[in-house]
Amino acid sequence: EVISNQQLFFISDPTSWRKPKYMLAAAQGAPMVHYNWLVDMNKKYAQDGKVKAFDSELYTRYKLPIGLDLSKGYFVLQRASNAKHWNRPGCVKGKGRPIFDNMTIALVIGNGPTEQWAPILRACGATVVT
Repeated sequence: EVISNQQLFFISDPTSWRKPKYMLAAAQGAPMVHYNWLVDMNKKYAQDGKVKAFDSELYTRYKLPIGLDLSKGYFVLQRASNAKHWNRPGCVKGKGRPIFDNMTIALVIGNGPTEQWAPILRACGATVVT
């Protein structure tokens, strides 16, 4: 199930990057932050009486990687400007197309988690055939 834009923040830890829910959140363009972001947001609110979800210092400190760039050998972090607009991979400032736009992917996994991969591929713009 794809959740509507601007409704979802994904809170996790960086060790979960291979889990389907983590991949789905990245594919949907959800802002992805470490769970300690909540702790510091609460502290900042207690101190200042106000806080913004995209406070640049807190968001920068706690954002999580959205994937591993195999060609360069490092984890890619989500840009704050993309997170603020819930841009999916392949889209910038609400423009562009998801990475699998107009593609049909036949998903055949023998005794495998088809139900976990289909939403991820759909969130990336693919039509999934099982």
